[in-house]
Amino acid sequence: MPKSPAITNPVALAMVREHLSGLRGFNPMLEAEALLARTIQSVCVSVEHAEAVLTSFDSECPTPKEIKDTAWAIRDKFERPVDQIKEWEKEYGPPDPQWSKDLLRAVNKPGTKEAVDWNKERIIAMRHTVYYTEGAGQHNLSADAKAFWAEERIFYETRHKEEFDAIREGREPEAPRKPGPVPEKRITDEMIRAAEPWQGSRCSVCGGSGRVGDDYCTCPWGVDLERSESGSSEPGSSGSVPGAA
Repeated sequence: MPKSPAITNPVALAMVREHLSGLRGFNPMLEAEALLARTIQSVCVSVEHAEAVLTSFDSECPTPKEIKDTAWAIRDKFERPVDQIKEWEKEYGPPDPQWSKDLLRAVNKPGTKEAVDWNKERIIAMRHTVYYTEGAGQHNLSADAKAFWAEERIFYETRHKEEFDAIREGREPEAPRKPGPVPEKRITDEMIRAAEPWQGSRCSVCGGSGRVGDDYCTCPWGVDLERSESGSSEPGSSGSVPGAA
């Protein structure tokens, strides 16, 4: 179910009329006002955020692109801080101390080799790695957390590539084969940055959704969305509209 915008339709429309109607180039037609109101709803996280965006224009009436660019530039000042621990617990449930105790007991028990299903534990760890480097969990991570999960991804891509690729594609991994060689190269800042999600400015056309109407945008979000929905490694299988990253 789509998430409701932070600003309701009547409020967004009223704000457009209040702050922009006196500017040069303002179009009073309802369709034009509604377009600007929808633009505000698509990028602003609160009424205060929208106020700050609209009051920054004092001469020319802005275009939807100018509204989006301004909103994204100051959005971090109005977003609520994310409690990463609560987000993890929401996704995976609260910590289970008994699980940790059982694991330690099994590991430390002399002569016990099959008490822990290490293959199962590794699959779980790889699923977490995909989630925090390529899925919804990649957003709002601290720099240390990004570095940790980037290193995990590099390790599994090297040591357990077939299993890791299967999880990426939504398939159940087959029985593990002999792991590949451990990479000797140290993890560098360049490698971490390469494994992080793209951190540039949001697309001014689609706002980061990847879609423009029924078509895919040509920005990085649109390319990724088209690949994931078509199952193809090459974008361009359907219509697309130019976007700016």
